[in-house]
Amino acid sequence: MSLFNKIYGVFSVLFLIAASLLIALLTGIPLMLIPRKHRWKFGIWTNVALAHFYLRGPPLFCRVSKKGLENIPRNRGFLAVANHRSAVDIPLMIADTHAQGLSKKNVLYIPGVGILGYLGGALYFNRKDRNARKRVLQRAVDCMLAGQALHVYPQGTRVSDGREVRIHLGMVKACYKAGIPVLPAAIVDTDKVAGGNVAVRPFQKVKVSYLPVIEPADFSDADAFAQKCWDTVVAESQSLRDSSAL
Repeated sequence: MSLFNKIYGVFSVLFLIAASLLIALLTGIPLMLIPRKHRWKFGIWTNVALAHFYLRGPPLFCRVSKKGLENIPRNRGFLAVANHRSAVDIPLMIADTHAQGLSKKNVLYIPGVGILGYLGGALYFNRKDRNARKRVLQRAVDCMLAGQALHVYPQGTRVSDGREVRIHLGMVKACYKAGIPVLPAAIVDTDKVAGGNVAVRPFQKVKVSYLPVIEPADFSDADAFAQKCWDTVVAESQSLRDSSAL
């Protein structure tokens, strides 16, 4: 990307932090007064509003093509499962699904961004700590059973086309055991907006597709359920890439 895109990327990060800090100052104290088990019900709306703002307005000005919004549950907890192209995926998923994410602990310390995520129901954990991973998995299940929506990226990191990574389906298998439905989602072209470096290209078109929820009761074991969920994401991602190439 050009020097302009790199400079604009730095501006975008600073703008994101400044806007998040301002909103955190305005909403943080009132939200902290709400009991933790209910806080996400109110805090998530701040995250949803900001996600829409960041995507459609400054700094990204994305043109978003969506399909399958009618498949997103609105009256029960669920897990949204998606492929991961760039950091833009996160506000995209929050804006549509109202589902917060499971994220590495370092994100909690990003000024403004981390506390807003926490107040909106995001779950932070140390990825390198096995016990921490087990605790956050159980915490996530409890949250979804209580009606909260969450989203995860089984690839574990941002992945470009053709790159092979280990797929982590533990959270999906936990949903099977707890009877929690999974919403498969496919994302393409967000890496054109922001890739692996700080550079940002505004005014790009991105696509997201939400498939019908997959119910655990329709499968005989957790492995088959988890594989079906991920295969659905992969197939739809390929379909979106093929349609973008036409």
